[in-house]
Amino acid sequence: MNHKPDLPEKLGRSLNELDIDFSSFTLVGWLISLIALLIGGAVAGFAGWLLSRRNGINAAAGMTFCFTLLIVTTITFLGLRQVATSCGLSITRPKK
Repeated sequence: MNHKPDLPEKLGRSLNELDIDFSSFTLVGWLISLIALLIGGAVAGFAGWLLSRRNGINAAAGMTFCFTLLIVTTITFLGLRQVATSCGLSITRPKK
């Protein structure tokens, strides 16, 4: 039987692959995490502000903020991690 994973299953697998050990971050890793969180928060705040300005504060504005923060922060982190790796910078210390 050929099982094609649906969207929630694909998303769960993708997030599970991140499996980040924050205790092993180098300075570069912490900077990338902080930048990703700031960019994600800024974009999410703007999206939530736009939605609440138009429709008032409601569950949709809160969910928009939440999902936008998660998506933008994750994509930014993955992108910056790729850039750091291509520049020869490590974001985590080697495992002992």
